[in-house]
Amino acid sequence: MVDASTANSQENVADAFLQGGASLRNAAGPYFGSYGGRWMPESLIAALDEVEDTFEKAKADPEFLAQLKDLNKNYSGRPSLLTEAKRFSQHAGGPASSSSAKT
Repeated sequence: MVDASTANSQENVADAFLQGGASLRNAAGPYFGSYGGRWMPESLIAALDEVEDTFEKAKADPEFLAQLKDLNKNYSGRPSLLTEAKRFSQHAGGPASSSSAKT
């Protein structure tokens, strides 16, 4: 389980990100702030615009926001679960036994 203070902090960060700062909201075009803010190879601009449009639509979807809030509260920032890597264990000669790990 995630520490409640960490979960709340992550929720607040996500909420701030979704709401955006004044400089982002007031931006004209794809640039923000006095230094610009968007540089992409020309071949990626169309894909980036598609991602931006899709995210803007998703931000207006209450179901998406609820799922994002749940993920930020209960999943983000927690320790990763260990996953057994059977093929790697076989390649490396198997897992170390508990008796050999103690010595």
